[in-house]
Amino acid sequence: MKIDKWLNSPWFIRVLALFIALMLYTAVNMETRTTPKPTGILPTISQETEALTNVPLDVYYSSDDYVITGLPQNVNVYLEGTNSAIKTAKAQGGYEVFVDLQNLQPGTHTVEVQHSGFSEKLKVRIDPTVVNVTIKEKIEQVMPITIKTLNEDHLPEGYVVEQPITVPNSVKIKGSKEEIDRIGFVEGFVDLDGATETVEKDVALNVYDVNGAQLNLEIEPAVVEAKVPIIPPNKKVPFKINRKGNLPKGVSIQTFEVTPSEITIFGPIEIIDQVEMIENIEVDLSLLDSDQTIEVKVPVPQGVKNINPEVLTLKVDVEPEESKTLTSVPVKVNGILETKNVTLIAPEDGLVNLTIYGATKVLEEIQQSDFDIRLNTSGYTNGEHELDIEVVSGPQNVRWEINPSKAIIQISNE
Repeated sequence: MKIDKWLNSPWFIRVLALFIALMLYTAVNMETRTTPKPTGILPTISQETEALTNVPLDVYYSSDDYVITGLPQNVNVYLEGTNSAIKTAKAQGGYEVFVDLQNLQPGTHTVEVQHSGFSEKLKVRIDPTVVNVTIKEKIEQVMPITIKTLNEDHLPEGYVVEQPITVPNSVKIKGSKEEIDRIGFVEGFVDLDGATETVEKDVALNVYDVNGAQLNLEIEPAVVEAKVPIIPPNKKVPFKINRKGNLPKGVSIQTFEVTPSEITIFGPIEIIDQVEMIENIEVDLSLLDSDQTIEVKVPVPQGVKNINPEVLTLKVDVEPEESKTLTSVPVKVNGILETKNVTLIAPEDGLVNLTIYGATKVLEEIQQSDFDIRLNTSGYTNGEHELDIEVVSGPQNVRWEINPSKAIIQISNE
């Protein structure tokens, strides 16, 4: 056959071998030629960069032992990554930018700004990347507190501001030695505008140098309780104690001490100027059967704002009652007109006896001159009249009896 002849022909074999070789060469050359790579099913994800501005810079150090200066309060953070990763970081937070000074000694240092809490999918860059910081040892100093009052001139007339009081009355100021050496005073302010009584409030304190410039130092405590006493117009007035009832039988007062001796009243000037004495203070003598100390409430006069004290303290010492008689005590006559003449019929000599009852020690000191005994003839016309003989004034803590207790007089024209 013809095909068998070709296969047996050397030239045919040579031509076929050459053709196969060309085919193999072409196939290999096409495999190594640069061709577009398959892009797959998903599209390429784009990268973005976004800035987080004014991120707080945290500092790790021993705040009890050191003071630091020179650090910025905030830094800028640049995030590079996918849009979703950046949004997640901003929404969730939980990241931190900080410097670690815990292993550094006092002095000036350049430290790296570090970060934590960001996703590993983000590339983080901080501006600035390093910062300079000065570390100083912290010391403290105790300082007194000054409270300055404002608008005192707005107080009503007669109101007086007394020395402010604070609790506590001193504070601790902490800082570096250089800062502590600059301290002039510690001060707080209380506004008295509209006040009519003592003001009590919490007051924030500040530290100032001698020129009044504020210093940024740590204060402990930074807020104190302040009290500014405001005293309304006032004056001291005497008082009168009215003794009601009678002492128990056989008992007499040896001492009757009252403290204080005056009462201070407070209120508008036009009101307190009218008060000359506080009365209506009563003590029931029938209750004083033994030595005792009692308190008596003081009534507040109408229109007066308050009084001090509100109660009086009475210390009463009693003893068994004794008696003493004063003889030939003169009786004075008063109330007679110049155109009238009074004749004392009885007692004819114008003398009476006075029996006094009281504690032994009190009786020993009593004399005739301690008593003022009178006949009051006011309102009587011509003729003979019987009048009571009265003790107008006498010592306290005793009682007495007059003998005779009545007098007979004759009134006539001169």
